Amino acid sequence: MACRSASVERVADKTVSARDQIEKLQKMIASQNDQHTNAFQSLIGNYCRSAKITDARIIGQSSDVKTEYASEFSIDKMANVVVKVLEAAAAVKNPNVENPATSPEALKAYTNVVNSVAEAAKSKSSSAANLAFSATRLVPGIIAFLYAASVNLKDEETFGSETVTTTAIYYQIVESIDDLTSQAAFDIAIIQYYSIVAMKKLQALLVESLARKEISLIEWKEQNANYSQIIKEMQEQLSARSKDKAIVLGSSSVVRSIEKQKAKLLDQVGVNEIDEILDNSISQLQSMGPEFADAASHAQKLKKEDYFTSIE
Repeated sequence: MACRSASVERVADKTVSARDQIEKLQKMIASQNDQHTNAFQSLIGNYCRSAKITDARIIGQSSDVKTEYASEFSIDKMANVVVKVLEAAAAVKNPNVENPATSPEALKAYTNVVNSVAEAAKSKSSSAANLAFSATRLVPGIIAFLYAASVNLKDEETFGSETVTTTAIYYQIVESIDDLTSQAAFDIAIIQYYSIVAMKKLQALLVESLARKEISLIEWKEQNANYSQIIKEMQEQLSARSKDKAIVLGSSSVVRSIEKQKAKLLDQVGVNEIDEILDNSISQLQSMGPEFADAASHAQKLKKEDYFTSIE
């Protein structure tokens, strides 16, 4: 259903010319409906292929049109319509269970997404084109797609110096078991990555303990061997799971997320301090005589290979 901002409506009420111009804009955007619908579906298809989603099921979709001055930011009503569809879709799924996707905070945040997509469609900058489409995972398994397009009219005699814009916004909400599985696989992978990083740091701290003579050489050898075996087993488990879940873990969105999380994990366990710890400890071990030469050489070799500061 087409709607107009209050300021545009006031002008339309005053003159037949303005009303005709607005209707012309709305007919123009309506005539492009098939073109924009096809473009929207193509973008959704590209996203699903990239995310390895093969089972998307539509649980809500529609479109709305808004006419306003280009300088206005008055599309909250349109955003509210989209949010209402989202609420209804969540209620159909399970009306008795509170859904984090429809919490007041989530709905407010999603209203901002709708507004930003519509504003991007109004922008005259070609750089904003990619912002006129949005794919938002509301919760694992539920994804909301938005697409907006607009047509402009500038008629100084009728509307003054302002440009009038009619914006069509299309939305589709889908659910997907593939996406749910992807998130679960991602969460497990991150837990495994963290365990590997933490265990490697413990290995580095073993070198420090040996250099400080807090443990004996025999204790260092035994504990280091145990840690190495545990790390090897975790890496094998992760590798096996990656092959088993190649469809979901191989999606571009998950790969990007995992790479970001890896960096966070390395920072979280404090890998920045590991090099300094190892430099000091190796130097100390080298000064402790030939008995500790192998331990110093072993630590030096692993440090050079970035073993302690990498996840793989």
